[in-house]
Amino acid sequence: KSIEEAIDWELEPAGVTVQRMRGSPGGFRLFEWSPKRYVKTGFNTPSKQVEIYSERMKGLGYDPMPAYYESKETPLKRPDLVKEYPLILTTGARVRQYNHSEFRACPSLLLRDPKPRVEINTEIAKSLAIKRDDVVWVETLRGRAKFSADVTDDIDPRVVEAKHGWPAEANANILTDHAQDPVS
Repeated sequence: KSIEEAIDWELEPAGVTVQRMRGSPGGFRLFEWSPKRYVKTGFNTPSKQVEIYSERMKGLGYDPMPAYYESKETPLKRPDLVKEYPLILTTGARVRQYNHSEFRACPSLLLRDPKPRVEINTEIAKSLAIKRDDVVWVETLRGRAKFSADVTDDIDPRVVEAKHGWPAEANANILTDHAQDPVS
C-alpha cells in the first residue's frame, strides 16, 4: 500500500523495518560477528559440516562431488584456435573500490583506478612489443575490446586478465559467452 510497506516486506527476512532504521540514524548491528562462529554453530549446510560430497546437489540431479570442467575454447579443447587466439582470457577479477560497473565515474575512485586495464605477463608483453599503459585490443571469437596494458609478472604467461565493469569499447562482456559452469 506504500513504499514503506514495500521496503518492510523486502527487509523482513533480515528482521529490519523502516521504523527501526529511522530510529537508528547512526546505524545498527544486524547481527553480532564472532570469529570462528562455525565452531559453535557449524556451517550453513544440512550436516552443519564442510561438505565435499553434497546430498543437496545430488538431490537436484547434479554430480555431488566437485569437478573440473575444461572450458570449451581453451588450447586443450580447441587446439585449432591457438594460432589465432594463443592466450586464455579471464574477466572475473574485481577491483576493490568498484561494485561491478558501479562507481566508475566517481572522481575519487578514478584516481586509484582511472582506466580499464588488462593484465599481461611481462615476457609475453615483451614478445608482442607491449609496454605498460599501451592501448591494446583484446580479441576473442565474439568480439574485441580496448584496454590499457598492465604488464606484470603476477599473471601466468598463458593468460590475460581483463578487468570487467567498464562501459563502451572496454566492456569485457563483449568478449565472453554465457556461463560455462554446468550448474549455473
